[in-house]
Parts: sequence; structure tokens; C-alpha cells
Amino acid sequence: MIKTGFIFMDELNCLNSGDLISIQGNCMQTEQFVISLMQSILDRNDGYVLLLQKRNFDYFTGSIFNEYSATSDNALVKDRISKDRILPRGSLFNDAELLQKSLSAWLGMDKFKHLQDKKLLAIITPIYKLRHDITEEEATLILKDAAQILNVPVICWQKDSSDILLAADMTFKLSAVNGYKEPIDIEAVNPSGNTVLQIQANTSSLKYTEHLKDCQKLWFYEEK
Repeated sequence: MIKTGFIFMDELNCLNSGDLISIQGNCMQTEQFVISLMQSILDRNDGYVLLLQKRNFDYFTGSIFNEYSATSDNALVKDRISKDRILPRGSLFNDAELLQKSLSAWLGMDKFKHLQDKKLLAIITPIYKLRHDITEEEATLILKDAAQILNVPVICWQKDSSDILLAADMTFKLSAVNGYKEPIDIEAVNPSGNTVLQIQANTSSLKYTEHLKDCQKLWFYEEK
């Protein structure tokens, strides 16, 4: 299992090779949590992550990679994210074996050759726009297949969904007052639909900051 840097996730033992993790929420902090989790994984493991559909992240846009900052948060994310250990692609795929072949081709590109000898830690992707001609549930089956074939955990982000995906090994649901105000609650739900954990940011070791200028990390982080 890879280390996430978030105690409540590590104790659930849910980011093993072949696992599919769904992160859902209709609040703006959902995406911030995914980005924070991605960097926390990179901080605690030797390897890289494959980021698919990066253009569908509102905060995590091409500006972070293209030396352009439209907002102060983008500038701070750019400084705090391990860009050299993220393989960002905008590609769509509908077959796990094709993704595996594409990964080999991407690693052969000059700008990604430094990742060839590193371990792929996880695949991270939004799912609500993964494909326009298949259902969300069908898309998760493709991602689950990819997790097993590439032998890594896959983390999918569903900003506009509230359904528990049958293919997911664990679903984390984020909620906030009016969709953007604190407190931020996180609920972990297993495939049977049972809540196995609930945690609220800023009431435990899990911290959340609305403005990155107020801390030295990303939006979500653990405080020992």
C-alpha cells in the first residue's frame, strides 16, 4: 500500500495496488483534496503519478505546468507541487491495455524520460468527463481494469456525482456548508454503502486552509 500522508486514509488500508478509490463531492474543496492527496502521495513515496484529464481540474490547470499564473493560488501550487514527478496527459482512453501501451510511449518522450526508472505510484483522473459515450459506471469499470492491469491504485474524482460506484473499493464523500463554506466533512463509504469513517477537517490532525498564503502546504494536510 502506498502512504497517503493522511492518517484516516492509511488506517483504512484502501490504496493498494489494483484498488479503485472514488472521491466525490459537490463542494469546491473536493478538487482541492484530490490535488493535496496527490502531492502528499509524492511526498511520502518514491515514484511518480499519472495525471489524466488535467484540463478538467479547475485549480490544477495547464498554467501550473506552462509557467503562467492566473491566480495567486496557482502560483503557490506551482511552487509546492512536484511537477517533475507528475506525468500529466489530456488523453482519453477506453481500454486498460491501450493505456498501458500509451504509458510506455509517454515515458519514451524526452520530457518524461527521467521517470522511466521510477515506480508508477497511482493514476489520478476526473471521471465525470472521462468519456461522453459511456456511463459513469462503465467508466469506473475501465478504471478498475486499469488499476488491476497496471497494478496500481486509481483515484478518480467525481465532482458532480453522489452515487456510490459499485466498482470502487472505497468512496470518500466531501461536503461543506452551501458547497463552499467550512466545516468540511469527509465520509468514507465501502462498496456495500456502509459508512466506515467520518472526519471533519480542522477538528483533528486533518487540517484545511482556505488560502494557501496562510500555510506552507496545499489546502489539506496532516498536522502531527
